[in-house]
Amino acid sequence: MENKRLILIVDDSPNNQRIIGTILSNKNYKLAYAASGFEALKFVEKQIPDLILLDIMMPGMDGFEVKAKLNENPIYKLIPVIFITALEEPENKAKGFELGGRDYIVKPINKLEVLARVRSQLLIQDQNSQLLKINKELQIANDTREKIFSVISHDLRTSIGNMRNVFRFMLDGMVDPVEDRDIIFDAEVTSRHTFNLLENLLYWAKSQQGNIQLYQETIDVEDAVNDVIDQEMGSAINKSIELTKNIESDLKLFGDRITLNIILRNLLINAIKFTPENGKIEVMVKEIEDGISITIKDNGVGMSASDIARILEKTEAFSKKGTNQEKGTGIGLVIAGEFIELNKGRIEITSEIDQGSEFTVIFPKADDNTVS
Repeated sequence: MENKRLILIVDDSPNNQRIIGTILSNKNYKLAYAASGFEALKFVEKQIPDLILLDIMMPGMDGFEVKAKLNENPIYKLIPVIFITALEEPENKAKGFELGGRDYIVKPINKLEVLARVRSQLLIQDQNSQLLKINKELQIANDTREKIFSVISHDLRTSIGNMRNVFRFMLDGMVDPVEDRDIIFDAEVTSRHTFNLLENLLYWAKSQQGNIQLYQETIDVEDAVNDVIDQEMGSAINKSIELTKNIESDLKLFGDRITLNIILRNLLINAIKFTPENGKIEVMVKEIEDGISITIKDNGVGMSASDIARILEKTEAFSKKGTNQEKGTGIGLVIAGEFIELNKGRIEITSEIDQGSEFTVIFPKADDNTVS
């Protein structure tokens, strides 16, 4: 049920309160009344109305003084106020607008005028609220971009610099490709991570511009998962992580092959990052009632409920250092979340601190109508 808009009517005349209340009573508004400026201020302290109809000529504290008091509080200041007055002098109107009043209703009260001005101000308030929401989302997006680009620029310089040093040492004879295999192996892992970072950045930029085009087809799930495991097996070996799989055979899903690979690779990279040396990761694939379920389960550091919420909400990219102090931008999980939605899938996350995490993605099955 839609919430009724709360309108506070402030007037020392019971007759005026009754007239205005009658006009608005059948228009799906919730009405409250105050007989003085003091009562109005007390009311606002307990509950903030969507609109105030404020009489100017009141004993003790007039409408202008009430609005001035409201302006002292940054929240109350934003409440739209329509002044009610029997005076039409330009200086009174000017004073009301200078104080931030939105509009005027002149006595004697006219029904159509009251309804029109109230509707107008509530509409403006709705539009302002929507603009504030959009601006907030834009600010979050801009902050996220700045953070991502800052981290990416640092990580790229570090990674490429390290690889460059390895090649330089090899050319200078300081590193032997046979005897110093550990150094070469680390450089290969670094190059793979750098490539993944660049690919994520490319696809993230495309998604922000709405330029991602999916080619949906029937995909053999076992082949797709094995491709991802083969790509990241080196990283698991580098941390002595036992990476196993349990995949039901002959499963087909309907989706985009490229974005599916990016989704699964980012989830597996994330699991490796937060699993300690000699840890375990299991990739499980099975058919469920409403799709194909792919689960990546680890016995790593786990996550808090707030971190899970941030991932599911996709409001921002955030990252923590891995168990071997691995760095990241957090963009991988953001991209994974976006691409899961594009493929008409969903993600479920369960986790416990110091016990590990399970990331499960469910995609539509390939039925008789989608088999290629």
